[in-house]
Amino acid sequence: MNKIRRVIFLVVIIYIVNRVFFLVSAGLSYSPEKRIEEPLDYKEIIIQTNSKLKYSHTKTKGNSLPISLYIYDDKYNLVIFKKKTEIFDLSKGIKFFDEKKDIDYDRFYSVFMSEKFNYILNNEEIIKGIDVFIDGFDSKSIIKKNKDEIYLSFLMKSTLSISFNGENIDLYSEVLDSKFKEFNELMIFYKEGYTYFVYLKPFKKVEKKKIILNNLIKREFSDGASMSD
Repeated sequence: MNKIRRVIFLVVIIYIVNRVFFLVSAGLSYSPEKRIEEPLDYKEIIIQTNSKLKYSHTKTKGNSLPISLYIYDDKYNLVIFKKKTEIFDLSKGIKFFDEKKDIDYDRFYSVFMSEKFNYILNNEEIIKGIDVFIDGFDSKSIIKKNKDEIYLSFLMKSTLSISFNGENIDLYSEVLDSKFKEFNELMIFYKEGYTYFVYLKPFKKVEKKKIILNNLIKREFSDGASMSD
């Protein structure tokens, strides 16, 4: 009889622990998003003399690191966010795939620049690996790739998805209109224990493909010339 009681007691304890864990996790997921001032480190990597680049706002949630939105030339959305990282060589820690990956809409995504861009605002985990999925990805899209930085300009066929630590999709971007060519840019670089992401996406039709981010972000790149279609 005592043995049965002990088993029942253990089952109850396990149930309570599981419920507490679920409620804590749910509480973090449901914690409200809030707007904060532009982060100083984001501000420092922006070339402030560019009059076409305008700051919009910054969001965070719980203990998550912030994501900021900027508008460039009244044609492009630009977002900046960062992740704590153990990736000290980006050329090895980031993998690119020619693949379409959808998001799990049961997760708690923040619709940031538009309904076509979804991003997970959650408590931070240390990033040990990054997978980037671009439908129709071509390695020729990579402008620069070394241990400290990766920069690419690519034709957005349908979707861009980014997964951290090989798990769920944490960033999801969708083409605005498949009827015209949409070129996106993604810059990833390492700085002082963080991996920074800068993503540029047009919100209206743009006639030509250009390299833009290297004129907006304080990083050095080997090729700053414009690219034509």
